[in-house]
Amino acid sequence: MKWIALPVTLAIMGWALAAMMIEREGTWKRPNPLQDPVQVTDVRSGELHIQNDRIVRPAGISSSVPDGDWDKFLSIATAQGIVIDRHLDDGTAVIRVEAKFYNWCGTSSRRWAGTYVSCDLSVLAVRCGYAEPLDDQVGLYDLEAWRIDGARALRFDDEPVVINEHLNAFRFDSLVYEFQDLDQYIESVTETSRP
Repeated sequence: MKWIALPVTLAIMGWALAAMMIEREGTWKRPNPLQDPVQVTDVRSGELHIQNDRIVRPAGISSSVPDGDWDKFLSIATAQGIVIDRHLDDGTAVIRVEAKFYNWCGTSSRRWAGTYVSCDLSVLAVRCGYAEPLDDQVGLYDLEAWRIDGARALRFDDEPVVINEHLNAFRFDSLVYEFQDLDQYIESVTETSRP
């Protein structure tokens, strides 16, 4: 009887562990997928290489981290592709991305692995701590510049948001909620009205 109990116990424990792992994988929420995104083929020195040998950089910002970290951020942020909302004369563009955020805080037991957030790349870079707004934001509309500057005001930590390269995602935190009502958060923190 003793010899049977050990294998049965081990089998039950193995089955339970496997069930927990399957349960933890969960699902990804994708509430606002990009429409007809352009794939980024390469990221080098802060430049996004896209189809037809075109190169573009995010507008109104400059990197505030080492080049390798900046390129890693851009690669993760643009992994689902990009939508160029508007080209500026200096080779930069207002770019929309769908950033992926992984669940790390224990709610994975509810089968929620993480989410995707559709947002402006420059605003995301500043809010995540990988870039700073430029003093001279030539070519940006007032609202675009206000959002980039406001993203800096929303940061309460100087450390950049953690990246999980295996998941190709950023660590989920409160900034995900901020992007759902970005303008209201910026108005509240900066006490300036939306242009």
